[in-house]
Amino acid sequence: YHCGFEMTNVILMRIAHITPVYPPYKGGMGNVARDYVMRLREAGHDAQVFTMQGKTATKDDPPYVHRIRPLIRIGNAGVMPSIRKAVLGFDVVHLHYPFFGAEEWLIGSKVPLVITYHMDATAHGLKGAIFQTYRKFVMPMVLRSAKTIFVSSREYASASQLKNVRCNEKIIELPFAVDTKRFYPGHDSVLRSKLGIQEDSFVFIFVGGMDAAHAFKGIDVLLKSASRIMDIDFHVLLVGDGELRAKYEKFAQELGIEKRAHFLGSVSDDELPPCYRASDAHILSAINSAEAFGLVTLEAAASGIPSIVTDLPGVRTLVVNETTGYIVPVMDSLALAEKMRELATKKDNSAIMGSKARIRAMEKYSWESVMKILVKAYEEAI
Repeated sequence: YHCGFEMTNVILMRIAHITPVYPPYKGGMGNVARDYVMRLREAGHDAQVFTMQGKTATKDDPPYVHRIRPLIRIGNAGVMPSIRKAVLGFDVVHLHYPFFGAEEWLIGSKVPLVITYHMDATAHGLKGAIFQTYRKFVMPMVLRSAKTIFVSSREYASASQLKNVRCNEKIIELPFAVDTKRFYPGHDSVLRSKLGIQEDSFVFIFVGGMDAAHAFKGIDVLLKSASRIMDIDFHVLLVGDGELRAKYEKFAQELGIEKRAHFLGSVSDDELPPCYRASDAHILSAINSAEAFGLVTLEAAASGIPSIVTDLPGVRTLVVNETTGYIVPVMDSLALAEKMRELATKKDNSAIMGSKARIRAMEKYSWESVMKILVKAYEEAI
């Protein structure tokens, strides 16, 4: 190991995580990269982050976070040829895919590469045509350059664009993990009171980006479903922000649910857990395979509340249907409304589902088991 060294039977390594987004940007990919790096550093590894410089300067980054200004920026993609030189001297590079404009420069790198395949890149029109060309010519070269490819579930891998690349022998299932000490059951009356929500009202929560990059979250489907159950006492907390937020707020007004739909905007890491504890159930109404897992569903489960998720590969693996929540057809606002009504009108059963979700999160998605798999893959890649 040219840069690692051994101490008390633990191989300490230099690991470069490359991700298109990183906190304070709100998104699952950046949060996963942050959590991996923090835990690797706690274990003594020299884990560092290389990400794209945002449109505005980011303050208070720790010294191990490096933001690189791209030559060209398109959304969450950016041309960054300097990344190839930046990772020289590391033992292993961990790429959070997709990262168009940066990942191409890692093809044939001397530094061993592992990849977390977060999601398919999907789009329509001209952008979709560009993605299709990319998948045919560039994506296979990137994936075949990797020693290991992590996927959140085998189910998602077999249904995703990965199936078109001959790399099955490199794939390892590595589900994302949740901090069950940070997210735990309880009842937050403060937030409810602030929003004017009665203690006996049933509260749903959605957590996700409201920018174009996260349009696949299906917020419009959720709002339409909410409009179908106005005869019962419920509210919806929508946590997240982005340029599409105004559009969703206007849609809520058009549906006549503006007094039930509370757009909270972006919240801090400390403010997020109380949002779950102020809620009774979680909804992830994703509409396509750009949603591969749903870390928010794990956060909800750890917080002791059930989830309603759409029937998408990977996404549905986090819910045991009719035990820890419900799985509903994609883009079916009527089916979603029906399960929302069921949870809200059968509160005792909803609470039981939430308790079972918490137990499952603790047993299956602990950080200890995830980090063992991650570190072993690094060691085998070197």
